[in-house]
Amino acid sequence: MEVTEIIGRLKNNLSSQHIEFTDQDIEKIVEYGFLQNVLLTEDIMQGLPYDVIPEYVWHTSPLEVDRVPKDSGDRMAPVSTTSKLSKSGELLDLPLSELSEMVRSRKVSPVELVQSCLDNIDKYDKRLNAFQLVLGDEALQQAKRAEEDIARGEYKGPIHGIPIAVKDLFALRDHPTTAGSRILQNWVPDYDSAVVERIKSAGGIVIGKTRMSEFAYSPGANNTIYGHTLNPWNNDKDAGGSSSGSGVAVATRMALVGLGSDTGGSIRIPAAHCGIVGLKPTFGRISLFGAVPLSWSLDHGGPLVRYTSDLPLVMALLSGQDKRDPRTSPASEWPYGDKVTNEDTRSLRVGVIGYTGSDDPIGTHDVVTCWMKGVRALEEAGARVEEVDIPDLERLWVLNGALIGVEAATYHTHWLRTNKEAYSEFARYRLMSAFAYGPNIFMRIQQARALLRSKLNHLWDRFDVITTPVVRHPAPDAGTPSHTLYTGPFNFLGWPALSIPVGVSSEGTPVGMQLVSAPWREDLLLVCSNVVEAALGPLALSGDRESTQ
Repeated sequence: MEVTEIIGRLKNNLSSQHIEFTDQDIEKIVEYGFLQNVLLTEDIMQGLPYDVIPEYVWHTSPLEVDRVPKDSGDRMAPVSTTSKLSKSGELLDLPLSELSEMVRSRKVSPVELVQSCLDNIDKYDKRLNAFQLVLGDEALQQAKRAEEDIARGEYKGPIHGIPIAVKDLFALRDHPTTAGSRILQNWVPDYDSAVVERIKSAGGIVIGKTRMSEFAYSPGANNTIYGHTLNPWNNDKDAGGSSSGSGVAVATRMALVGLGSDTGGSIRIPAAHCGIVGLKPTFGRISLFGAVPLSWSLDHGGPLVRYTSDLPLVMALLSGQDKRDPRTSPASEWPYGDKVTNEDTRSLRVGVIGYTGSDDPIGTHDVVTCWMKGVRALEEAGARVEEVDIPDLERLWVLNGALIGVEAATYHTHWLRTNKEAYSEFARYRLMSAFAYGPNIFMRIQQARALLRSKLNHLWDRFDVITTPVVRHPAPDAGTPSHTLYTGPFNFLGWPALSIPVGVSSEGTPVGMQLVSAPWREDLLLVCSNVVEAALGPLALSGDRESTQ
């Protein structure tokens, strides 16, 4: 199909949906390159049969659920990262497991933790722009209440008294939830999202709402409405998106945990660019009730943290079935406890990405060099490492972008009709471009999804974990989105994927290694991440770097 045909269809579809446009609007859509994915999708559909049973919102089969160990307690062991702490030795540099024990035993007060995070916000956020809303007074009141509860013996668990930053698309009762937009700038929900409910019930403290790209529709920290979020390692570079603020908050210890969402890489990319750990769990593992959607069948909620050992503490809290979100199921419960699995890595089979479907290099020299350090760490720990070609990766990436587009356009049609100019130029034209897809494209994508999942599930007969770089390039210039070739496909498949830092580029920004496993096997990701972290050490920012670059 030619570009002129695509443009003609775009105009017809916009008109049929009563969305006003001008020739200048169409020119800008073309200028941004937003029609390129439409053309690539058309090419994929040329060879796709019409009689395939389509896949809708994916659910794991009972057989897959049964493969998850029901009682893993005898394989759990705590992980000490004390020897890897940054030179400052500050309280906030400690892993959650150690901090929570200090809070429980009253060696550290939640007030002290919250105040320390607020001090860092005062120190760094004016420059970095990580927070949409800081709840200083409210957080300190909650911290005092937590301190009193613990003193009475009413300790609620490892998140009690811990300051947490929440991406500003999760509803927070009685506080604005903008989703990075003008359109929702005055929306003050009268209820909490599911993840906020769970944080509050466990005694966690929401210290603030974090910046994000507009409606989460960019894998960068670009937002012309509220300002770009800057990379704390090099302020000329992008922090990654769309969970940019949560990534920066954790990297700079403005919060001890950050909550994000991931539709094409929006947890893993900021984790990679900011030098922290980010987990996109299996699709449906965490309820997204009360989250402003980007794409219902691709959105995932998940945590950003400093250490691998922090992840199971948070996942044990956030995971589980929620009848208000039909994407969750009984399989959503976290069965692995609150510590990293102490599994023999000599039994693990690790596939290292080779051919991806194009002749483009795997990544820049810096990215590949750092990534291979992580691969060697797994190999030296006894894992069996073998190159694996996934020639469908490019197709998965294209189709993930197409599905985001048509679902996001559906959600935004009303506002595009009535309040189009309230969007920034980038978001407005990206959303409008989705109307260039054909009338049956949603069904055709679901047919392709079913075929590709059936084909690629066989990878798990050969491997336990697959690894790629998170992004094929280091952090780009501030306000520039990152490439999602390695992240988007695993949203399309719903497989769990994790980002772990493996070094720093020549431009002074971190590089992330991605680990991917079969559905509901996040435990294998934690095992591998822990090995890499033990070998290479977590990255630690210095105060000078955070405040001056």
